[in-house]
Amino acid sequence: MRAAAVISACVAVLLSTASWAQERPTRSVDDYLCTFAGKCSGSDADQQASRDAPETKGFRLIRPTGEAPHAASPKPAAAPAGNRTQTAAVTRTVRSPQHPRAVSAHHYAASAKAKGQSLVGRRGDLLLSFESGSANLTLQAKAEAKVFAETLLRPELSGRHFLIEGHTDSVGGRSYNLVLSQRRAEAVAAYLVSLGIERDRLQARGFGFDRPLQGLAPASSENRRVEAMLTR
Repeated sequence: MRAAAVISACVAVLLSTASWAQERPTRSVDDYLCTFAGKCSGSDADQQASRDAPETKGFRLIRPTGEAPHAASPKPAAAPAGNRTQTAAVTRTVRSPQHPRAVSAHHYAASAKAKGQSLVGRRGDLLLSFESGSANLTLQAKAEAKVFAETLLRPELSGRHFLIEGHTDSVGGRSYNLVLSQRRAEAVAAYLVSLGIERDRLQARGFGFDRPLQGLAPASSENRRVEAMLTR
């Protein structure tokens, strides 16, 4: 009897540990900040990998249609020799003691605005799962969504707006999958709101199986996903 009790207790501990491990999120706030705020650690090459194909972190980013890969910026042409003195004089005038910070502040504000605009359209697969045939998030999905919600509350993304997109595979009828994908997108948005995200920052839309992932057949199970896209 004692041996059986010990074995039962060990099994219970193992099951509890396995369940806890399964419910740990697969990505961090830093992953989302890299994708949606452009705040990446490491070299430029590391940042590009994190945005386009960060397979090592299990995070899939889908580049918006029509967005070309980032190309190296061309080097500006050298100024003619006759203009060098004038250019230097302009530089000194901009940095004059009378306005030591005005130009700098304007420059950084413009840069931040341009950066924010360039990130609009970024999208990522949230890797959320649901109970079969329903819009009920699994415990694993809730753990993942909590990390995304925490990211949306960070200063880097406060006030930014997102479209939550639901997608399915082609198993079943079109009407069924459109409704299911919409319900799942709305369920994710509602859960994020319950975690403190303002409802007016989120839109929810279901696409059914009309937008399969590139290179995959519409019936592929990998098409069952929820994506978040930065809209503004």
